[in-house]
Amino acid sequence: MFATLAWLVACDVFGTLVDDTGTSAIVEDSGGGTEVGETGDSSVEDTEDTEDTEDTEGPEPVDWFFDDVFGVPNIDDDNNNRSSDFSDNGGASGVNGEDDHATFTISKDIVDGLPDGESIRITLTGQTNKVRIYHSGSQVLGQNSDSTYEISPNGRVELTLEFAEMLSQGTLELERVNSAGVTQDSAEVLWMASPLLINHHLQEAEEVWAVAVSYFGSDNNAMMSDFESELGTGFTAANGQQYGNDVWIQDEFEWGNLYGTDTRIGVVLNLIRDRGIDDYAEDHMVEPGRISLIYGSGRASMQDYGGNLETTPPISVGGTDYPLGRFYYGDDGNMLSPHDDLVQAVEDNLLQEAFTQTIKWLCVGHVDEYHTFVPDKASAKGFKLVVADVDEAYALLESMNRNTNLPQYQVKGYRSVGEILDDNALRALNEDLRDDYIEPNISTFKSEMGLTEADIIRIPGLFEEVRGCGKTTAAFMPGTVNLAVANFEGEAVKLIAPDPFLRSNVNNQTGDALIDAWNSAMPASVETHFVDDWDIYHMALGEVHCGTKVQRAPGDDWWDTSLDILEGN
Repeated sequence: MFATLAWLVACDVFGTLVDDTGTSAIVEDSGGGTEVGETGDSSVEDTEDTEDTEDTEGPEPVDWFFDDVFGVPNIDDDNNNRSSDFSDNGGASGVNGEDDHATFTISKDIVDGLPDGESIRITLTGQTNKVRIYHSGSQVLGQNSDSTYEISPNGRVELTLEFAEMLSQGTLELERVNSAGVTQDSAEVLWMASPLLINHHLQEAEEVWAVAVSYFGSDNNAMMSDFESELGTGFTAANGQQYGNDVWIQDEFEWGNLYGTDTRIGVVLNLIRDRGIDDYAEDHMVEPGRISLIYGSGRASMQDYGGNLETTPPISVGGTDYPLGRFYYGDDGNMLSPHDDLVQAVEDNLLQEAFTQTIKWLCVGHVDEYHTFVPDKASAKGFKLVVADVDEAYALLESMNRNTNLPQYQVKGYRSVGEILDDNALRALNEDLRDDYIEPNISTFKSEMGLTEADIIRIPGLFEEVRGCGKTTAAFMPGTVNLAVANFEGEAVKLIAPDPFLRSNVNNQTGDALIDAWNSAMPASVETHFVDDWDIYHMALGEVHCGTKVQRAPGDDWWDTSLDILEGN
């Protein structure tokens, strides 16, 4: 697919320079050729044939400066007929929204600078069957059309490009042609459709969802109220009664984006979990400019769920930059991993190279159970990796009064801090998990992300074996790292985390030792709000992150930051 890209992102055979802003520049010389300086400057000196020019004042040189074209594939469904707009011949049928077409412009200044009798010839190359190009409302190039289009423009020319698929790509060759049909100058412009990019926590939040439920005398009304209070109109509570009281919205969906210079489509990956909340995407999330994609089929394992599919913040590793982060997921090194189709779909988009974590020690088996990433403005990397740490947990418990009553933990068989400390089997289990899985996973983060210990915040966390899970484990105290990051534009970064209840007065968070330790360790630029997820989430082996979903604004401009990654593939 990318065999042509290497010569598209450097000086090509026509003398086109594509600089690191994605702009193609070309300059005419007096002999009809092309000269490009280091900066794309349009100043040209012709010293070879002064006899022909010293008594003749010819036309002013024409300076061509064209932006490369980066857009989105027209695969949303504006007319709601369950077919992509490109498949509907969207440009011709007029069903497209404002985000469906990319624009290529030849400015009025360029047109006015053409000598009399000259025209512009445009030749389409590359994946010509995966693009349609329109001029004045009519298709002139691309799929089922011509490969060359010639115009004698009068004023500004605007072409619209409609892409069929992610990463559709090719070139437009523009030639100035005189009245005798001889090419006077040429330039090339790269066109490309967006890859699929999965969101990471440094991207600004746009909307947060959770599912409001009430069943068997329990509800999460207090948690929903806390979300509404903290996030206002940025929060949406789904009606759980309409969706089987399925609170695990994180596990049903994963959010990403397709975007270009002036276009965007939100993408909800509708995972193959296919349980109660499954229809919510089609009912409430999908609309013009938002699509649902499904990769894989058949019976899902829990490794196909969204809590096991995450993306790192932007990083640099061993001289390789990942400006859009890296996709990662948990597997057990054997049979437990996400569906091959889903992993392949992410890897086909090339910019978020995947790596794995080991999750066979966890009952639910999701990477979000033992770590997260939080924005940190003071950090050189812009974030911190926050991990559940066994040693920190025991150090915290040992610093507390052994007689501290823990009402919330009585359901687990512990009445006080001392009883937790005296459980030697629990300590041995956690020390084994630390040595065999948690620290090796942290080492993987360090090597795959180029992190040091200074990039990591270690938060007290313990795990326990739970009934029905064999020898695998889940969070013993509510996993505070299993949280939602709500960083809305212009607002403070808010972390919504589970209340650990490591205190005697369950109704007053003041003096909770774990909350105090958390607040002391977090970056100054974030606010943490602890919510009660104990009954509905924690006792069901999940936490806040498992029960929330966040759509985020696009990250960095991939065409500015990542074409070298595409070139290498």
